[in-house]
Amino acid sequence: MIYFSPDPSYIYLDGTNQVTVNVMIRDAVDLNAFDVQVDFDPSKVTRVSYEVGDFLTEVSCIDRFVGPNYFRLVCTQLAQPGRYGTGTLFRIVFRGVAEGVSPLDLTEANLSNGDGQSLPTETTNGTLNVVNTGNLTYLPLIFNIALQGQTNRGGITLNLGRGLHYGLAYTGVSTNIPGENLTIPSVAADTYLLTTNQPRVLNITADLNKTATITSEDGTLTPLVLRGGNAVWTDNVIDIHDLTLVTGGYLDPAANPNADVNFDGVVNLIDAAIVAGNYGLSSQTAYANWIP
Repeated sequence: MIYFSPDPSYIYLDGTNQVTVNVMIRDAVDLNAFDVQVDFDPSKVTRVSYEVGDFLTEVSCIDRFVGPNYFRLVCTQLAQPGRYGTGTLFRIVFRGVAEGVSPLDLTEANLSNGDGQSLPTETTNGTLNVVNTGNLTYLPLIFNIALQGQTNRGGITLNLGRGLHYGLAYTGVSTNIPGENLTIPSVAADTYLLTTNQPRVLNITADLNKTATITSEDGTLTPLVLRGGNAVWTDNVIDIHDLTLVTGGYLDPAANPNADVNFDGVVNLIDAAIVAGNYGLSSQTAYANWIP
């Protein structure tokens, strides 16, 4: 499989006005040479330079196939064993010309082994977005978030992954006040993937695909209480391992601070009750009905 990374990629006209896009190979088998062409929209981007990646070694390349809307690179290893696995074939640096979207199309994608035999190849085309952030609409993001079993509502981190259209990302941290306690003052109107990474609770993880679309009129998220009792908190499921950790904490609280699932400084019946009350829950089931 030949694909692009990152995908989508973003160029900010009012920033560095450049981006490096990697042309990647995944699950290669006995790869010795490649012939790959990338087509793009010259009204949106232009190619600045390229660099051969480190997946192949002792490489000889032909790079004379260049046009205003494409770049083609042919490379082969010299007296080296075929390569297996995943890595970077080459990198292209693009510069923005005008706002908009340029496709990145793999119009040639030929691979071969050391015997000159063609290898089966799949491709995934990509997208390159050119953005002027000064032209975007911004508004505050407002959120009411709390932790089950805890009175302190401060210190909860909310991450907004790179926006679907403009590629901007944000992070906010809650305060210990009633009601709407997390504000990110200026967020571009876009669609974002939400995640949290809070100890001893069931977190909102990327695989839940909880997205929020911030519009020019509305930046308020639906309130959320993160469910507690996830003492082994990196697995995002409350099960016998959490219960064992908490009950063991009765005897030796210092052995694992995560047994204190409500952060009150002691491990006692309250911690066990939180685990028991949420026993069997996972992030998937706990937040199935939460729509940001």
